[in-house]
Amino acid sequence: MALLNDYKWFNELYEKKKRPVFKLINSKINNLEDANDISQIVWERIFKYRKKLQNPGIRDINSYLKEIVRTTIADYYKGIMKSETTIKEYGKIIELNTVAVGNEDSHEEILDIALNRAMAMLTPEEKSLIYFTYYENNRSADVAELLGISDSLVRMRLTKIRRMLKNEINSIIAEDSVDEI
Repeated sequence: MALLNDYKWFNELYEKKKRPVFKLINSKINNLEDANDISQIVWERIFKYRKKLQNPGIRDINSYLKEIVRTTIADYYKGIMKSETTIKEYGKIIELNTVAVGNEDSHEEILDIALNRAMAMLTPEEKSLIYFTYYENNRSADVAELLGISDSLVRMRLTKIRRMLKNEINSIIAEDSVDEI
């Protein structure tokens, strides 16, 4: 019964605040695509912290919503910056290897294209699992609670996703190698 009340409370809050929250996000970043992504993450976080937000001692939920929006925007862009930094660092390693081996092909471009193609094959649910696990550094139990599924299901899905990404990236890289011959 408590879970049903949680869902009812969340749905009422969502219907009442979805437009103002989205407008706030979009006004801060001015990018519709990122605003949609961030909005989804904000509502997932609100659902995750619904017990705290339902506390009768909280008089002004709007302040809490604004804080969740601010921290989510910051975390989102930190995650993007972190992944760009990782790609740049990987690029430096590739450049060193290219100079050492004498290969002029851009391994970084091949890897980037392969990763983008592989990620594009994921469903929104699979992308959410990747985001919450790797970008937000959550444990599988936390991701399970956030998404309302079991911990073992999160781990099984992540294993499947990693295997699929690995196979797809290897396949794309192999195709590129054959094209060079």
